Amino acid sequence: MTRGPSGLTPSEVETLLEKLCADKGFCLPAAEHDKLLENPPIEPVAFTDAVFRAEGLNPETVRRDLYREVRDFVTATFRNSAELAEVENANATRRPD
Repeated sequence: MTRGPSGLTPSEVETLLEKLCADKGFCLPAAEHDKLLENPPIEPVAFTDAVFRAEGLNPETVRRDLYREVRDFVTATFRNSAELAEVENANATRRPD
């Protein structure tokens, strides 16, 4: 699976956007959804900010608890993806005995 500059695969970005919609109510307009899918920010805070902006919200002025909730959700996805990538890399470099 090819990982983009964010470290997330396109499938992981799509799943993250779907979960943000279903679980957090951040259902982005199609054009914004596609923009994030094609060129996702490379780190969790930038991704979180992009989601808020895509929803027409200023990430600096939204309720802090809502911002933290979405940021933590995005950060967990990035962390899980990085852990999966490490496992994939370890398996790819493992040589048979």
